[in-house]
Amino acid sequence: DLTRDKKVLFPCSSETPQTLRITLRNFGARVTQIPIYKPEKKQINLPELTNRDFVVFTSGNIAIEFFRQYPSANCEFTAVAIGPKTSEILLDFDYPHIVAHEATLTGVLNLILSHLQGAPPL
Repeated sequence: DLTRDKKVLFPCSSETPQTLRITLRNFGARVTQIPIYKPEKKQINLPELTNRDFVVFTSGNIAIEFFRQYPSANCEFTAVAIGPKTSEILLDFDYPHIVAHEATLTGVLNLILSHLQGAPPL
């Protein structure tokens, strides 16, 4: 076992899911998950969005809070999910979206550029 008896310190948000901690523990690691910050919710006035615009969601929690605060947000924009977990949340809201092939900011950038050029994502 690669993780047996290994210590893993996982600094995170107070709203971070327990999935990684549980999975690593199942592999025998000794995991300490420490919430070091709490996300602050802010109400803002959304800019006007069109079908040429993108809204990038870098976490499921951000998507959840966005649609809670803005349930009638202009549905013309293209939603971008950074990865599969964020995509699942957007599916829960029945919102059409595109998903980065690589769950990184570079993956999101490549997806948006490819989408704008009408080409498959890199």
